[in-house]
Amino acid sequence: MRLKFNKRTVVIAGSIFIIGLMVFEMFAYGALQAFRPSTVKTELPKEQIVNYEITFDQENQLMAQGITLLKFYYTANCLNCTDQKTFLEYLVNQYKGVFFLEEIQSSKIVDYPTLIISSANNEPVTLEGADYSQILDKLCDLMPQPPVEFRCAVRNV
Repeated sequence: MRLKFNKRTVVIAGSIFIIGLMVFEMFAYGALQAFRPSTVKTELPKEQIVNYEITFDQENQLMAQGITLLKFYYTANCLNCTDQKTFLEYLVNQYKGVFFLEEIQSSKIVDYPTLIISSANNEPVTLEGADYSQILDKLCDLMPQPPVEFRCAVRNV
């Protein structure tokens, strides 16, 4: 006995097969996700001032929380660095939850300390040998919501 397939029967069977395959794929994906290990949440440092570089994931997590990252590179024999370091530490301690400071002692011999400011809204900006006013100006430009005490609106006038 020979089966006869007309064009309509082949199209219907093919459509049912494709729909069944899509439904199976949907349930299989859900089942695989249920048995997949959950993603590990990146643990953030307890302090807001650290003397090492944090990981890329930690940086992203901090910036997602609206925190502005300050990376301060300096050398041990740098005379100008102590004032900037003290100023940056003051900012971080004064405005809790606004800044995160990485103090990284570099082995390169440089005349000026380097500060890299990163926030979620902007590309990182590098300042070399900047004074307090220049640092505050850049923070006003880069921060999503700068503290009122920075007087950012008055700075641009």
